[in-house]
Amino acid sequence: MVLQSISGLRNLKHLDLYMECPVDRHTIASKISTQDTRSFGHLSSLTALTNLQLFCPHYDLCNAEKADREAQQEALAAALRHMPHLASFKCNCFGLRVSDLAALTSLTHVELEDLEPPGPTEQQQPAAPGPAIAVGRPHQLLSLVLSPDPSPRALAHLGAFPRLREVIIWESRRFVSFSFDQADAIPGGSHLLPDTREVVRQAARALADVRARGGVDDNAWHPEYGNEHVLCINDSVYHELLLPPLAELHPPSSTGHAEWLRELGPLAVPGQRVKLGGLALAAGDLAAIADTFPDAKVGRRFQLGVFVCPAAPVRCRRYTAP
Repeated sequence: MVLQSISGLRNLKHLDLYMECPVDRHTIASKISTQDTRSFGHLSSLTALTNLQLFCPHYDLCNAEKADREAQQEALAAALRHMPHLASFKCNCFGLRVSDLAALTSLTHVELEDLEPPGPTEQQQPAAPGPAIAVGRPHQLLSLVLSPDPSPRALAHLGAFPRLREVIIWESRRFVSFSFDQADAIPGGSHLLPDTREVVRQAARALADVRARGGVDDNAWHPEYGNEHVLCINDSVYHELLLPPLAELHPPSSTGHAEWLRELGPLAVPGQRVKLGGLALAAGDLAAIADTFPDAKVGRRFQLGVFVCPAAPVRCRRYTAP
């Protein structure tokens, strides 16, 4: 009802919508799904908006059904395409697909709960713009702020935003982080897909291009790492989702994880801290890490939340490389 009540304010330019939720886990999902988010279509009438913020303080508790959540997200994305002047969009409730974000050419600053890769049927083109969005206009996006660990399959499409100058993860301009998810694994298993190397290559180059355009804020500070450069991969993945070496695939790969680890080269920065998690590494994989990051500052340590396995793995042990 909230969104319906403001849908007539067609000259509204700035909207901060704070969607309060009850703390009772059993009622929160139903309230979210049937009240505000089901009405996201009403936002399409607010064509004068330049700034929009949607915030729900307890959305991490809102365990809505997947189909319902996807329908809400699609309704929101469709409404945004009717806002030709929207320059800033902040939302901790939902993410957007890369294709939906690419259709919003007027945006300069975006903060999202998640950035999702294109679906299998939309890999070649972004979502169609709304009737008020100028077709063919170069995308204006300058700054993208994401929650921790976006998918490399999403980051690989950052080339759709040629003016993007910063991708901020974990509130730090010196922090690069991504994690593999179900879209990166063979269905029904925990092995990475054969195209992982190409996906990581594209993601690393896209992030390196962004860094080259915008530089790095020397005063950027992270609560855990201070002002260090950090490259963090799979750190938030539960360790029971252990990704074995690619050499265990059938047909086997002789290079293991090394083939995609070496593609991280464009992101290597002298003195940076490298963290890997949720991976099983063979000796060749460790060699690839050492080759890819040869300029790590002396005295620093690669923090590997991984397991090193022999050629015929029987046991795995925790390992920290000097």
